[in-house]
Amino acid sequence: MSVYKRPGQQEYSFDFRYRRKRFSGPTGCTSKREAEKFEQAEKDRLKALQFDASKPLTFKAAAAQYWNEVGTFHRNDSDTLRALDWLQEQIGANTMLSTINDATVAKAVAKRRGEGVSPATVNRSVTVVLRGLLRRSPNLDVVRAQDAALGGADDPTILVWAAAEKRVLVSHDVSTLIAHAYARVSRKQGMPGLIEVPRGVPIRQAIADLQLLAEFAEPAELQDHVLFLPL
Repeated sequence: MSVYKRPGQQEYSFDFRYRRKRFSGPTGCTSKREAEKFEQAEKDRLKALQFDASKPLTFKAAAAQYWNEVGTFHRNDSDTLRALDWLQEQIGANTMLSTINDATVAKAVAKRRGEGVSPATVNRSVTVVLRGLLRRSPNLDVVRAQDAALGGADDPTILVWAAAEKRVLVSHDVSTLIAHAYARVSRKQGMPGLIEVPRGVPIRQAIADLQLLAEFAEPAELQDHVLFLPL
């Protein structure tokens, strides 16, 4: 639809779709040319929210990942997008995510409160978004089977390696790996844990559940156990 004027309005509004999702709102412009520039800037901003998994996460990259995986599904997604923009302006697009700490969060909260918004808005636009964003990249030490020269190895070999390295296994294999895992437990050979992700589980759900386990589960809770996602 591009830009248009609502009946009785002097300013133009924009309305477009990006990745099958609709975006619309006021431009604050009375000139069609300026309104079109505003709309193009909105499109460019959305296109810039792309996530490169091959590089260490900056705030901008983490915000892009959070938007693509979570924010775009919020009912008030435009509010989430504005919150990410505000946080990026305060924290810095190139700030490494690993350097963000409690002091960073406290400073952002204080700044938002100083703008005269309600405590609920501070929580919704700062603390909730930052918490979710930081959880996009937990401090995980992940090793793929092929990275450990185990590509093509049989189940018992992988389980022996996991036990020696004290690593919890995450697998789609619900047919044979489980039986071998329980066999090790019955022989009291030990198993750090096995998390099965059936192929029907949505990727977004699997990521969220794995992050929860990584953050809150104790090693003793996973030892010699097989867990199935979703939680």
